[in-house]
Amino acid sequence: MRYLNKIDTSAHQNFFLTGISGERINMVLRYMPTQEKWFMDIQWNTFELFGLCVVNSPNLLRKWRNIIPFGISCNSIDGLDPKFIDAFLTQDSSLYLLDEADVIGIEELVFA
Repeated sequence: MRYLNKIDTSAHQNFFLTGISGERINMVLRYMPTQEKWFMDIQWNTFELFGLCVVNSPNLLRKWRNIIPFGISCNSIDGLDPKFIDAFLTQDSSLYLLDEADVIGIEELVFA
């Protein structure tokens, strides 16, 4: 599990996640102030996902766990979804890149 610590208060951010050996994942985060929500896009090889709402979840990408070898976890101190543009900068909410072992562990621990 790798903490994604480069998230700032820009409303549009683009990252290459390289925490998993041999994998290069493109992630775009967008903050929508009128909705008070963060949205993410993920691109990996031929897998593309656009407009996923970032909510408090052990694995935001659980639905695709049999397609992709990674996941994204969002954890908030108060247990609520990240609502403000500075939620990740202040660490009220945190995003983590999960490798395949992390995804399996979460499946066994949380969803079994």
